[in-house]
Amino acid sequence: MVRRVTQADVAKAAGVSRQLVSLVVRGDKRVSPQRRTAVLQAIEELGYRPNAAAQSLASKTTNNLGLLVPSFENSFYGEFAEAFTRACARRGLTALVNVSLSEPNREQEAIDRFVELRVDGLALISPLIDQGVLQRAADEMSVCLVSNNVAPQNVDLVHTNDFEGARSCALHLLDQGYRDVVFLGPFRNIKGDTTYERIYGYRAAMEQRGRRDDITVIIVDDRADVAAREVLDEFGADTGIVCHNDLLAVELLMAIHNRGLLPGAHVGVTGFDNTRLAYMPELSLTSVDQQLEGLAEASVSVLMERLDNPDAPQRDIVLEPRLMPRESSNPRRCGE
Repeated sequence: MVRRVTQADVAKAAGVSRQLVSLVVRGDKRVSPQRRTAVLQAIEELGYRPNAAAQSLASKTTNNLGLLVPSFENSFYGEFAEAFTRACARRGLTALVNVSLSEPNREQEAIDRFVELRVDGLALISPLIDQGVLQRAADEMSVCLVSNNVAPQNVDLVHTNDFEGARSCALHLLDQGYRDVVFLGPFRNIKGDTTYERIYGYRAAMEQRGRRDDITVIIVDDRADVAAREVLDEFGADTGIVCHNDLLAVELLMAIHNRGLLPGAHVGVTGFDNTRLAYMPELSLTSVDQQLEGLAEASVSVLMERLDNPDAPQRDIVLEPRLMPRESSNPRRCGE
């Protein structure tokens, strides 16, 4: 087993005390330039690495933030993880990412592990666990929810305006002249889940245009491809479909192509998230931009702010979405 270089080894090589080495490692300004130079030279020659665990015990912080995502099947989660990592790096922090596989028991296990690692804060995207578990987690560390609209008072919120995002999609499809406009998405019986606000936004748009009797919400279970085919069977061409997210919208686009129909020309489709899939030329998916970088930046900010002030009132940061029209909702894309 390879023996690790210790502060005592550095002190011996530099001809100083171990306590002085500790001061240099911590960046204490009381150390003279000559002794600091000697210690730093010894550190470089010996390849010494500070003990992060010991440093965190001394400072009561780790400079680590956790991020728990449901899966990487939805590319939004992966893109958010990248943005969250960049936001951490800009502050000299390290992002630790875990995946729950959309299973509540794995979420609980992951939270327990983050507590054991003594991360300074934890961001969770669309968690399945109940409010009581979140509240207890927030007693151990800073916690914020991303893409949720409700949380315990000691848990902060960072999300887009889901209501307005879905409303803008429905209004856009109505303005494009599609005969029917329906909503397609999952329904998770979780307090504050985004599905509620997006359905409400769609309904508000239909009512605003005097189409209350035409409101249709189709719930997707596990098989999104089956749901997409059922929508096309029931409504056919000249239908606009507001999809809960880009992942579901892409499944729908595939079903449309398999029917020999053209997205936009025959069936209008909008997504939500504006992931990299949306602006691929082959898909050209109209989608809602959630300001992903802004969501990540705000998440890191609220976690660090609560670390400094644990008793602060709940922060509820709402970013305004922006609709990005593309060919999937353009009925004239083929010159029709």
